[in-house]
Parts: sequence; structure tokens; C-alpha cells
Amino acid sequence: MNQALQGWQVMLADLSMILFLVTASTLPGRKPLISAESTSSSHGAPGAVFRSGRGQSLTLWLDERVQDPREMLTLTGRYGPGERSLIARDVAIAAAIADRRGVAVRTVLEPGTGSDMVAVLAFDRTDIAQE
Repeated sequence: MNQALQGWQVMLADLSMILFLVTASTLPGRKPLISAESTSSSHGAPGAVFRSGRGQSLTLWLDERVQDPREMLTLTGRYGPGERSLIARDVAIAAAIADRRGVAVRTVLEPGTGSDMVAVLAFDRTDIAQE
């Protein structure tokens, strides 16, 4: 196939995909492609994610990871009505576990519809010099 023809075909395919995604995201009854909940507390692109209640402990999850001083662990505790103190205690315990392992920790508490805790390891530490 001629090289000159391939360029416009790729560009047309890219534009078609963009048009499809924009159209699909506006259909009624569909969830948005990117939700506010998925981006609310995480400050960097996640490298690893832990969600409480999935059968694995945070201690084992952290022990399985190779530690990198550029990483920050963001602990986000979401709580329902009347559950703020319980989730705050769970987040504080998780922060202490991470701190004992030398992992930098950021904690976030936010209201939600139920109680859970999410831990996200990301390369978003700002208190050290990046290479």
C-alpha cells in the first residue's frame, strides 16, 4: 500500500474513535468514562491499589511490594453516616503499619455511602528530589 494513503487512514481512525467515545459518554443511563470517585483522592497515577475487605491484609500487601523512596502511600477512608470515627481508627492503624515499614503516608477521610479504605501507592512524593 502506498505510504501517502496510510497517514490519512490512521488519522481518520483516530478521529472516529474520539467521536465514538464522546458520543458513548453522552448516552442516557451510562456511567461517565472517568468518574469523580476514581480520581478524587489519588494524587498520582496508581502503581498498586489495595482495597480493604478483599481477603488480603494491608501488612502482607505492603510486604509484597518493592519499596521505592519516591513512592507515597495514600490511604483514603470513606465513611457512611455515623462511621467516621471507626474508619478514622482503621486509617490510623494502616498509617502506623506503613510508617513502621518506612513508607511515606498521606491520609484522607471523606464521606461516602459506605465504609471502606483504599490504599494507593504512587510515584507522587513531593518532599524528596526527583531524578
